[in-house]
Amino acid sequence: MLCEENVMRFGLESCAASRHNVGMKKSDLICPTCNAGYRRIELTSRPGTKGEYRCMFCDEVLEKFDGSTDVAIRLTVQPERTFEADVGSS
Repeated sequence: MLCEENVMRFGLESCAASRHNVGMKKSDLICPTCNAGYRRIELTSRPGTKGEYRCMFCDEVLEKFDGSTDVAIRLTVQPERTFEADVGSS
């Protein structure tokens, strides 16, 4: 299927839908402290709120927002937890 700018598009996505995603950026974040994985979606087409996002597990600051774009972050991979065996309980 050819869209307006002579760009070939494959799959079920229409030309209108492919133009709709132009202002959206997807990326992944990994907490440097506990290795929790997050999906980050940024909408450049609308303003967001100023602030910061902290890791849900260790409270590490992962990103600071200036409010120029709308950013959503969600947890995708929980960090691995290591539990030490209680040596005295056997």
